[in-house]
Amino acid sequence: MIPDGVFLGMCADDVSLFAQHNDKSEAVMVLQRGVDSVAKWRKANKMLLNVSKSEITFFSRDNREASWRPTVLLNGLPMPFNKTPKFLRVYLDRFLSFGQHVEEVTKR
Repeated sequence: MIPDGVFLGMCADDVSLFAQHNDKSEAVMVLQRGVDSVAKWRKANKMLLNVSKSEITFFSRDNREASWRPTVLLNGLPMPFNKTPKFLRVYLDRFLSFGQHVEEVTKR
């Protein structure tokens, strides 16, 4: 069961967890509970989890928080940080400006 405060984005075999809170530390704790819940479900159902595709990011409009990096563990290891993650083939960035996405689409 996904804990309160964690939101899911799902498409086919891709799952993304989101947490939002005014206090960054609280958001990280909520998200950690969500990741732990998915890991527990995966183990109970004997499912594989592609940890190489697992990553974390942080969105904020506050420039003073630009260098902050959350730490969330998956199987006891910190998930890698990606400042421009791809979700459903769309590149996102901290300001949700879609600059990276436009650049990638233009290259194609």
